[in-house]
Amino acid sequence: MTVSTAMKFITFVFLVVLFLNGCGSSPTSEAKRETLQEATVDSDISTQDKRSSQDFIQKADASTGNDEQMRAMYITALKYAIAEQRSEEYLLAIIERIDSTKYNSVALDITLANGLLFAARYDETLNQDAEVVMNRLNQGNVHRKHQVALWILKAQLESNQKQHIQVVKTVFRIEDLHQNQLTEQDNILLNDLLWRHLLHVSGETLTQFQNDFGQSSGGWISLAKIIKQYLSDAYELPRQLAIWQRMFPQHATSNYFPTDIKTLLTISPFTPNHIALLLPLSGKLQRQAESIRNGFIAAMDLNANTALTIIDTDKYELAEIEQKILTANVDFIVGPLVKEDVETIMHSELLAHIPSLHLNAPDFTPLLPQRTNAYYFALAPEDEIEQAIEFFLANKIKHPTLIYADNSLGRRLALHFNQLWLQATEREAESIAFKNKSKLGEAVEELLDVNLSKKRIAEMKRLFGTALETASRSRTDIDAVYIIANSQQTRLIKPFFDVNVSVFGEKLPIFGSSRSYLVDESKSQKRDLNDLTFTEMPWLIRNKARSLHNLYAKVGEQQTQLKKLFAFGFDAQRLIFALKQLETLTDQSFDGLTGQLAITKNNRIKRDLEWSRYQQGRIIAVAKTDQ
Repeated sequence: MTVSTAMKFITFVFLVVLFLNGCGSSPTSEAKRETLQEATVDSDISTQDKRSSQDFIQKADASTGNDEQMRAMYITALKYAIAEQRSEEYLLAIIERIDSTKYNSVALDITLANGLLFAARYDETLNQDAEVVMNRLNQGNVHRKHQVALWILKAQLESNQKQHIQVVKTVFRIEDLHQNQLTEQDNILLNDLLWRHLLHVSGETLTQFQNDFGQSSGGWISLAKIIKQYLSDAYELPRQLAIWQRMFPQHATSNYFPTDIKTLLTISPFTPNHIALLLPLSGKLQRQAESIRNGFIAAMDLNANTALTIIDTDKYELAEIEQKILTANVDFIVGPLVKEDVETIMHSELLAHIPSLHLNAPDFTPLLPQRTNAYYFALAPEDEIEQAIEFFLANKIKHPTLIYADNSLGRRLALHFNQLWLQATEREAESIAFKNKSKLGEAVEELLDVNLSKKRIAEMKRLFGTALETASRSRTDIDAVYIIANSQQTRLIKPFFDVNVSVFGEKLPIFGSSRSYLVDESKSQKRDLNDLTFTEMPWLIRNKARSLHNLYAKVGEQQTQLKKLFAFGFDAQRLIFALKQLETLTDQSFDGLTGQLAITKNNRIKRDLEWSRYQQGRIIAVAKTDQ
């Protein structure tokens, strides 16, 4: 079992244990409801308890005419079903039979809220139902014995809603005010929640927490700061962690110490003595490869004892590359860049023992060797599509529509967008393609149904005369537009939406990818894109690492794609020293020039880019908070 799998299993057990701490109530007739025979099951389901969720479902079904008792049976059935680790479909079927707007005893409502939060992993809308139940619980004075459970429910709901700051504040408050009332299972769960969110909080906010909550939070916050600051420093991170363990021995030996942090304290990051950089330096990708090479070298500490061998993959065959790597005693490989070359290297038995960071991701098939020491880092445009989907879902955008260039890349990305949207919402996103500039206006009008409106206007004028005052109407069910096109095409598309959305409708928010942006665009070109929101590398938007920009100006051309590849090479070198840590801390990301970098399944590096917006001829970064 991998660390990631083990953590998921442990988290599942924590949630089940916490869920079993709940029981049922209504502020108006609690005494009456507490007499319901099955509503007062033990807080923990013991191994001697032979009852099952099916028993309670049958009793609920037999309670026809007694809605209150039926609801109590279903809520109890839900609790038992979670303990039995029943399927998603089974749990949701029980929940469908429970009217969460109805009052229950306090204990039953706590049990119900726990069940809804647990099942929200399958259906996020259940978070809203859980919030309704919790608001009901908070309306009156709840007995002291239920207060800790309500606080923990609050932390769970905030966690499901990814409110990182609020989760951390709530957990610290619980531990500050109710430490003596917490069970071992409570402590395990709360520390799991804390570490799931603490590393997402900015350093400035962590310092404020340290001031607000004092000594009790100091150890955990100090550890979080060390991890955030030294994650990619393979030499300094172990030293700082060792110092932390000496300063906070009670934390390091705690039974509630998170498993992944324990692992982090023991792993050895990659610290290669000799790196091989494999790039196509003499073929048609020469300029791109040179930019990556320049970025990689710029990231290297020239005072370190790490040797670098650069190998031209266009010049040498696999056998020659193998010989060069083995002769030089290379202990880490970066590259190749071309997908086919990556697949070739992955089939090499002679190089299989050497850890690698490939600069592309192959098409995984059963015939391709699976290597645990191989990682895949690419500037894949699919990353931006996935980020856009996540953004739309988080911002309650329900009916986005897609307009894309009718070419191989446009069709590929449009298909990816539609597949992800269908998977997330069980609804298809409407989309339309355009083949050339002259067809753009028609495509936008068709998408917004303006062409139909114009036909109706023409018919009205034919019937009532040309003096009739008219205005075209566009459809109002679309709440966002996502453009898959290059910067020139996007500049042409954007005004069409501006003029075709009717005066009766709200202005449509329009989004795009980094392909909509160029480094050297003029102010007038940027004005054409006013209010377009798009994803882009933070290095290009925030002008971070100014010294690197100066260095790039000396070694590279001021072209957007080449500048991105320079940043790609820079991040690839720094990633080497963070890979093991990122693999251990699956929820943590690394602050790179190309975006926030994290490891996902199949050892892929996922990029989270910055959202930016064109505004009055300027590009501004969209503020990103901790929530």
